[in-house]
Amino acid sequence: MSERGQTGGEVTYLNARPIRTAAIIVAAGRGRRLGTELPKQYLPLGGACALRRSIEQFLAVPGIDLIRAVIHPGDQDLYDAAVKNLSDRRVLPPAFGGPTRAATTLNGLLSLADDAPDRVLIHDAARPFVPTEVILRVMQALDEADGAFAGLPIVDAVWRTSNNAAQSS
Repeated sequence: MSERGQTGGEVTYLNARPIRTAAIIVAAGRGRRLGTELPKQYLPLGGACALRRSIEQFLAVPGIDLIRAVIHPGDQDLYDAAVKNLSDRRVLPPAFGGPTRAATTLNGLLSLADDAPDRVLIHDAARPFVPTEVILRVMQALDEADGAFAGLPIVDAVWRTSNNAAQSS
């Protein structure tokens, strides 16, 4: 971990080593609610699957040093097809997920131990269109806090229901 000190409101790092940022792309879910044979992270989405689009999105963000997908143990062939011809040294071999989202995320974090990043971003592969500026704002927030998450306004209507009937929005 980097040691941090504060001067004049700006974060200054006391060691000369640059901050290393890793991104874990959580992709071990089965997507059963969607009702498709393939998990949703591997479904085609405008010429590429959601997992590949998520990886490419993080590759485009300045300051992302490592990217590791965490996949279901039975999805290696799907993963290999998803990242075919994606040759960027920042994309690490995948780690394998566990029986729950929490276990999958923990496996991803543990898989980065030898790389020792200073901060880790965790992202759901089924959400491939996260804007670069949102990722950068989370990274910036981590300069001043031990944890941060993105919160975006709801753009779709949220309805309250009772007895299967809409009551209000």
